Order: sequence, then C-alpha cells, then structure tokens
Amino acid sequence: MARHANQAAALLAHLHQTGSQTTAQLTAAGFSASMLTRMVHDGRIQRVARGVYTLPNAPFDPHMALVEACARVPQGVVCLLSALAFHGIGSQQPRKVWLGLPRGYRPPKDMPLHTITLADWALHESVAYPHIQKIIDDYWDLTQNIDAPIDTLKLYNEEGIWNTLYPKHHKNEVWKFVNRHPETPNVLIMGNSISIGYTQYVRKALGRRADVCRVPVNCAETRKMLKNHKLWLGDGDWDVIHFNWGLHDLKRLTPEGKLDKSRKAGNLVPVEEYKENLEKIIQILKKTEATLIFATTTIVPPEAAGRIVGDELIYNAAAMEVLRNHPEVIIDDQYTAMKNFPEGRRELKDVHHFPWGQAKLGYQAGDLIREVLKKEGKW
Repeated sequence: MARHANQAAALLAHLHQTGSQTTAQLTAAGFSASMLTRMVHDGRIQRVARGVYTLPNAPFDPHMALVEACARVPQGVVCLLSALAFHGIGSQQPRKVWLGLPRGYRPPKDMPLHTITLADWALHESVAYPHIQKIIDDYWDLTQNIDAPIDTLKLYNEEGIWNTLYPKHHKNEVWKFVNRHPETPNVLIMGNSISIGYTQYVRKALGRRADVCRVPVNCAETRKMLKNHKLWLGDGDWDVIHFNWGLHDLKRLTPEGKLDKSRKAGNLVPVEEYKENLEKIIQILKKTEATLIFATTTIVPPEAAGRIVGDELIYNAAAMEVLRNHPEVIIDDQYTAMKNFPEGRRELKDVHHFPWGQAKLGYQAGDLIREVLKKEGKW
C-alpha cells in the first residue's frame, strides 16, 4: 500500500512539473498503464485526450485541444477563433475548437467542437497543414495514442489496430482496411493526395487478383516518409510498392506554414535534399524485397498557390538522376500521362484531377503492377 502511495505521489509530482504527458512518456518514466487508469478513476489525474494525461484543473492548453481535434477529425480544418488564436491574433482562447468540415460529415459527439460547413475548395486552398502538423508531431505520438501498446508491424494485418489508430477511416472506401489473403499478392501505394485520388482505380484495375493497400495518410514530402517509414511499411510483406514524392517537396510556404501565393519563398524541400531523401527512401523500400514502381510528379497548373510551373520538371529530373543508379525500379510516367490528357486536370489553381483523370492514372498504375505480377508468376 505504501509503495502504491509513493508511486501516486511521484506521478502527481511528475505531472505538476511536466504539465501533460502521453502514455508512452509516462510508461517510460516508470508509471504503469494500470496505475494511470486507476488514478483517472479516482479523480487524481485526468485524461484530456486519448492517451494524454494531466492534473485535474490544469491550465487549459489550446494546443492540446487542437491536437486531439486534428488527430481525430483529419477531414477538418482549424478555422475562425481557433485559427486566430493559433496564429496569435487577438486575445480570445476559445474553450472549444472551431473546425470547418466537409458537407455531410459528422464529427465525434464526445469532443468540444464548434463546427461549420466549408466548400471543398475552402478545405484545401492555402490551408496551413504543415504548421498544424508540427504541433501534432510535438504533442501527439500516433503509435502511442491509446492506453495499451500497439504492434504497428501489424497495421495492415489486423483491422482492430487499423481502426484504433484511424477510427474514421472506415467511412471512406479509399481508407478502409484491406484484408490481405495468403494466396494473393500484396500491393502498397505510397504518395500524396494525387495517389489518394487514384487508389480506388488501381484496385478496380487489379480486381481480386491483388490486395491493394495504401498508406493510411497523405505521405506529403520526403521528410515525412523518413520519419514514418516503420509505421507506413507495416510488416514489409509486399510484392509491389508503387510510390511517389515530389509535389509536396517542391511547394513553397510562408513562414506561417501557408502556401505562398507570391511564390517568392523557397521550396519546402530543396532539390538537392530531395535527391538525398529519395535515395534513402529507395534504400529503405529495397529492404522489403518488393518490386518498386516510382510515379513521376504530375503537372503544376499556372495559378496553383505555393507552386511554380516548371518546378515539377526540375524535381522529376532530379528523381530520374537518382533512379539511374537503380535501373530495377520501374517508372510510371504520370507527368506525361496528364500532360497528354488536359481534360482530366482541374482548374488552373488546382493540382488535382477530375475523376476521369484519376481513373487514367489509376489504370495506368494498375497496368504496370499487373505486368510485374505476371512476370513474377503471381498473377
């Protein structure tokens, strides 16, 4: 009993000093998960977010509220009073997070949110995802955001783990868990929102002859892959990996993390660093022994915020320079595909594609993957 009392006192002192801690941090400090559960039940500490603990009546931390909102409602955009407070404008600190949501989306009922409905363009244009992502990275450990250890190697093997880490993904066909069958080849798609758009068409192209999974987030720039590759690759049991980085590396951001409409800022990841990162990524992917297919970066339209026409050519040329040292990597030339299919591209401000453009890219990727599987006797 005395030992438990001493541990409880030590935990209270620890939280008094640190303010708030994740389950992983507290476990590393010597406090067990069962002890945390018991002290929450007794009211001696409080769980302010999934896997995040602090003292009762601790000062309100607006960043922590943003972290939980962004992590649990990835479709939302922080806006209005919460956005102003985040950027240090004004003196109000709203007790509830203001989120803009897509039409028809229903947020969790157990979260303190003010929500508004935003048009599709407002959810994407000039949104400061990188700035918010830094706060999430600082506060929120994705692999430790629940009260029990998770074997992330089983991310693509166990639906329970997938749904625990990404509880809203089951509502979108692109993000739903894919059951992998022992007798069926495994395909992994890695990339940004362009690949998110064509994932379903790759699945249609391959039908039931392959289990097509995709990384459960937007892979963004090469730096993000180097940080998250252990989680994103799961158990590494892949026959084919179709991957792309470039469109986020070449974008230009203001100091506040917004897309730079003036286009005067430098590239987020300078081209020389991009080449170094891509080389590291290829070395990581090779360890899976999968056949690798690299997709070139698609066209940057003239009025796209934060991007300059021609940068995609520079980054594609840099990628080809790296890939010359890896002749076994197959090239999926998506840049040329969309250059020759202008009717599949959206308006001058949007780097994304209409569904028929997504279908073209998806079926092109699917054809390449099918040829690989046939050649390897897996089709």
